[in-house]
Amino acid sequence: MAKKETTLNFDWKQELQFFIEPHPAFKGTEESIFTPRKGLIILFRFEGGWDVEGRHEQIEINYNAPDLLVLALRKPKDRVIRVEWKRLISFELLYEAGHDASVVDLLRIDKSRRN
Repeated sequence: MAKKETTLNFDWKQELQFFIEPHPAFKGTEESIFTPRKGLIILFRFEGGWDVEGRHEQIEINYNAPDLLVLALRKPKDRVIRVEWKRLISFELLYEAGHDASVVDLLRIDKSRRN
């Protein structure tokens, strides 16, 4: 009997929306390019065991291609990574040193949602 493959239609863009903001370098343009909120680090985890870390204004998260997640890393050297959204396994949220209280509040689980 053939094994049925299941596909999870998970909307990563919707999940990321609370932790990103429009990239300042692209404000006033028609581009849909974002960066992590100030004080926040996003660690993207992909199939195959590789990770990409993004910090405020050091990564461009490009939403212009519907099926591809395009990450442009600007520091320490420029590189662009294009990967299908379905290859993203998870993302981890980390604090940057010297973060402010709004970042802590953003990541805090509401008491009603705790186990």
